[in-house]
Amino acid sequence: MQYYLYKQGTLNGPLTLEKIEELKKNKKILEYQWIIDSESQSWKSLSETPKENPFNITNHNIKDRVLSAAFFIGKNAHAGNIIKMHSFGVEVLLKQQKGLIRGISELKSILVNLCDETNFTFINAKAIIQSQEMTKEGLHVRFNWDQQEVTL
Repeated sequence: MQYYLYKQGTLNGPLTLEKIEELKKNKKILEYQWIIDSESQSWKSLSETPKENPFNITNHNIKDRVLSAAFFIGKNAHAGNIIKMHSFGVEVLLKQQKGLIRGISELKSILVNLCDETNFTFINAKAIIQSQEMTKEGLHVRFNWDQQEVTL
């Protein structure tokens, strides 16, 4: 994945994650500076530098796998298919959801169960709901990892 760094009014890049880490280590860039990745096109501060995604999934090989996610908001369970996996989070499509999930804005983080049904792998990850959007297909929910994932 390629990253772009906003520094002193200029967009620099493309950069690799390794190059960004090297620049941070050598104090050429600071934690509060901003990066954007070529895949999600979302701005993040360097203090939120992406971590590896748990299933080593790329958007090129995601179509070859059956991936799902499940989580609770209060006492309500939600589950759907993972449609995109990023180094910093995941996007889930909830086909059965008829509207936006209430109570999300009060949450700091939740535990999301991620399942690679192709390889029979399961993990839990703490995540923060970044956004939700109703589409024709269902509800798209975007999560950012809150910390490194933990194995069940």
